[in-house]
Order: sequence, then C-alpha cells, then structure tokens
Amino acid sequence: GGLVARYEVYTREGEGDWGQPVAAGEFSNILNNPVPQRVEFAEPTRARQVRFVALASPNGKPWAGAAEIGVLTER
Repeated sequence: GGLVARYEVYTREGEGDWGQPVAAGEFSNILNNPVPQRVEFAEPTRARQVRFVALASPNGKPWAGAAEIGVLTER
C-alpha cells in the first residue's frame, strides 16, 4: 500500500528555497509491476541535497514509502 505513483524531485546546493522540480512524473503500472524505477533529470544538475516528494499512491492510500533511493552521477 505504500507505493509511489506520482512524484517530484527537487535539488539544491545549500540552504534556502528548493525552487522548481528538476524532475516530475508518474510510475506507470507500479501497482501491478513493482520493480525498481529510474528517474532521469532533463539536464545535468549540480546539487548537495535531493528531495523526493511522493504526490500520490497508486491505490489512493494517504501514505507512500520508498527504499534504497540512490543517486547516480555521470562524469
């Protein structure tokens, strides 16, 4: 019941406002196919902090959870 259907991702380099999301979307069919998901940013982003915001669960529950969130870098 704690899967994430819709999300936003924010980044920032220091203290202050998180600004606009660097990524947003939906994990289609996550309820029937709960496999690891990947979110790619539209452009390279420099950040020290990342915020993942769950906006909706696929079954209408008022909670969501996530585990093993990682950040991959490209050099």
